[in-house]
Amino acid sequence: MFAFRRCGRRPCFGHFLCFNIKNRTGENWMIGYIEGDIKQVDLDRCLLLVHGVGYEVFIHAKTSSLTMGQSRFAFFVHHHIREDGQLLFGFPTIRERDLFRVLISCQGVGPKLALLILDGISEEVLLRAVEEKDTARLTCIKGVGARMAERLVIELKPKLAKWQPILLNGVAMADPSSTVIEDVVRALTQLGYQPGSVMDKVRELFEPGLGSDALLKKCLQSFAKV
Repeated sequence: MFAFRRCGRRPCFGHFLCFNIKNRTGENWMIGYIEGDIKQVDLDRCLLLVHGVGYEVFIHAKTSSLTMGQSRFAFFVHHHIREDGQLLFGFPTIRERDLFRVLISCQGVGPKLALLILDGISEEVLLRAVEEKDTARLTCIKGVGARMAERLVIELKPKLAKWQPILLNGVAMADPSSTVIEDVVRALTQLGYQPGSVMDKVRELFEPGLGSDALLKKCLQSFAKV
């Protein structure tokens, strides 16, 4: 059931009236899905043309890579409303959009940090890290320190309960490339490198079929040349 009520903010989208869509939990969501022609793509946003109107949709780098070479794209959207404006955050699947909403419900996690988390770790690895209380793996994500990692484990464990049966049944397995990258970042962190500074380099040097040991060796050789 959805309840429609007038937003009360003017002006809203030119001469159109703005309505809030209130779901059963009382949260106000408006735009939930958008599809259109790609006009411009950057690492953190995509400009989508829909019936002559350009919508700026904020995305993370992995989603940006999915749009490359595409003329049209569709996003499941989280419509973020705040006092100083309205922002659209786009995701290729409903599942990732819902996980984003769970993340921003945690204390201290805003939309930008939530995007960094989704970009820096696969969904399955995130779930396993929370389930196993593996804060070291979470600190490999850019923007997540030790204190934030501990908070995420505490707050996400009950909130992500509905995702856990999928992992336990073996339906969803971690993306091998993501697991290798995250293992190498964690190894480099243990060697004294800063997680935020090595993630981009590890991704750059990764090649399909490359194992953790080989990638770690490749990264260390690259850092030695600097």
